Formats: sequence, C-alpha cells, structure tokens
Amino acid sequence: MIHIGEKTTKITSATVQKTSRHYVVRYKLSDGTTKTLSMLR
Repeated sequence: MIHIGEKTTKITSATVQKTSRHYVVRYKLSDGTTKTLSMLR
C-alpha cells in the first residue's frame, strides 16, 4: 500500500506506460488532481 499525501483521497483511475527503463504511472485522485509516478524497471 502506498500513502499518497495527507488528504483522504482515493485513486479513481490510473494508467501505466512502459518505457525501456521505467514504468510511468499516471493516476487521478478523487479531489480532481492528477499525479505522475515514475519507477525504474
């Protein structure tokens, strides 16, 4: 489980993109904000 921020928001949608070196996750929160998370593969 990942804690994202201090507000009590939920992830409402998410997409995952693979690049040669990373996974890029874009997710939308219930408060309307969109975030991006990049992780090495």
